[in-house]
Amino acid sequence: MDLRLESVARNEALLREVNRQIERLSDDLDDRSWTTDGRIEFHCECGLTCDRRLLLTHEEYDRIHAEEDRFIVAAGHDSPEIEVVVVRNERYWVVDKLPVAEPLVGADGRPNSD
Repeated sequence: MDLRLESVARNEALLREVNRQIERLSDDLDDRSWTTDGRIEFHCECGLTCDRRLLLTHEEYDRIHAEEDRFIVAAGHDSPEIEVVVVRNERYWVVDKLPVAEPLVGADGRPNSD
């Protein structure tokens, strides 16, 4: 895998960690949400230079990230060389890492490697 794609995969894992902190902080709020409809604003986890925000509920976020090799991205922000889109809807897409990229994102219980 080329260095650019390795960087994208590692950036995705970093953004997932940022989003986990956002989710933890939102748990501390009395109403458990940052929007009136119960959704939280998360960063797009595409690993590219991106400032998109995605609205998901706690349940959606937890369900998607139950698998360590899945990430939330804005529509069209997938990297087909290292992942495949498994969910498309009007608010976000879910991508699943290909086996070649899984070790870079800590998938399947493996730690991220530098």
